Amino acid sequence: MPYQRKPRFAGSFYPLDKIKLEETIDYLLSRISKIKKSPPKILIVPHAGIDYSGSVAGWGFKQIEGADYYQVILLGVSHYSPFDFAAIFDKGGWETPLGSVFIDEDLSSKIINPQHGIVSQPKIHEPEHSLEVQLPFLQKVLSNFKIVPILLGFISEETKTALVRKIAENLSPNTLLVVSSDLSHYPSDETARRVDQKTINAILSGNPVSFRDTIEELEKTQKIETAACGKAAIEIALLIGQKLGNFSFELIKYANSSETFGDKDRVVGYAAIGAWETL
Repeated sequence: MPYQRKPRFAGSFYPLDKIKLEETIDYLLSRISKIKKSPPKILIVPHAGIDYSGSVAGWGFKQIEGADYYQVILLGVSHYSPFDFAAIFDKGGWETPLGSVFIDEDLSSKIINPQHGIVSQPKIHEPEHSLEVQLPFLQKVLSNFKIVPILLGFISEETKTALVRKIAENLSPNTLLVVSSDLSHYPSDETARRVDQKTINAILSGNPVSFRDTIEELEKTQKIETAACGKAAIEIALLIGQKLGNFSFELIKYANSSETFGDKDRVVGYAAIGAWETL
């Protein structure tokens, strides 16, 4: 029987109770609006607890509310398990308090490429929160969709290139790419805003080389743990945009944890960024 992933982080990163979870997300979505008539094809959103980054994530997911997406590729970076490949959860489904979401097994099979380090490894997803926390938002804004969760380890350039090609080839009109990443980790509020603005500008440039160089410079010169914990996933999104050649990245919302919990000495940055197809 295909593996069914249980909601490991319900009750910690987001409410375990179905009604409470629905009310929380409905409240967040009700306070914001769409910035464009059309939905983005790529969405970069944060993955902290819903009380911390939920309002920023809500701004991102609001942009795809009611969109005709029935395939969602979830792309993130492992926070817990060290490995050197891209791990795809390719069969079965994921559960949240809002119900089950099935894996798009056909799309998964098209992306898997073992000779280039893109492999079926469902169990590696078990301890990871960064993709799971996106599901309740997706369940509230989309209907009748399936997912392909992809978790990155310390991947090689060969694996990165292959994954960019595989996702780009399968980014159909009904397919959405969701990239999970927070921004700066644990500087002061003042430093976070300065560092995060540079990271955001690099993403908005659409240039993966500029983004990589900016992240490396910031992590060398600033007092931060990381400038973006999902930097490899963001770089892949930029490479896909560059490969397809018709995407414009735009900032939807920025905030940091001091705005929800008040501590300005040790914060985490959050941004929702969308990539829209251009004519």
